[in-house]
Amino acid sequence: MYEIRTCTVEGCERPAVYEEQSCYRHLADPPAFSRRIAAILADSGTLSDADLSGAVFEDANFTEVSLQGCRFSGASFHRCILSKSDVELCFFDDAVFTDCTVHDARIRKSVFGAARLAGCDYTGSDIIQCSWNGSSCSWVTFDDTDILHSRFIGAEITDTTFRNCNLKAVDFRRSTRVRVSFKYSNDEDATFSPEDVPWH
Repeated sequence: MYEIRTCTVEGCERPAVYEEQSCYRHLADPPAFSRRIAAILADSGTLSDADLSGAVFEDANFTEVSLQGCRFSGASFHRCILSKSDVELCFFDDAVFTDCTVHDARIRKSVFGAARLAGCDYTGSDIIQCSWNGSSCSWVTFDDTDILHSRFIGAEITDTTFRNCNLKAVDFRRSTRVRVSFKYSNDEDATFSPEDVPWH
């Protein structure tokens, strides 16, 4: 797993990012750091045990990359492509995803707690044993996905589709769902609680 190091700037308690002494905010050139990470992934196709908390990625193509044991807490992904990526044991808590494409990806045992997603498409992906607790999903497509044993406890889900999905043992308790479609999915195998707002 990633090494936890604190930013060396006095008074800052944020984690230092991969191969740097400071957090992303205190880097001399944060966009250059993001470009360097994108170049590493473009060259090697893999990144392991890296702390990229707070990093911002825009219009990046991460197709077929492998991310193992990385931390993206509070990171932002805007108009990024992560299709056919292999993601395992990664942390995306409090991250922001806008207009991202994540087709046919393999995402396992990863955390998206309190993440905010808007306009993203996960069609055809395997999202196994992941936590989306407290996340906010609007205009997100999860069609044709396998979401086995994942959790959306307390999530706010709006204008989102889970069509033709495997929802076995998926936990939606205390979630709010407005204009959410589970068409052709086995939602009877998922867990809901009586106080949930019904989907429309």
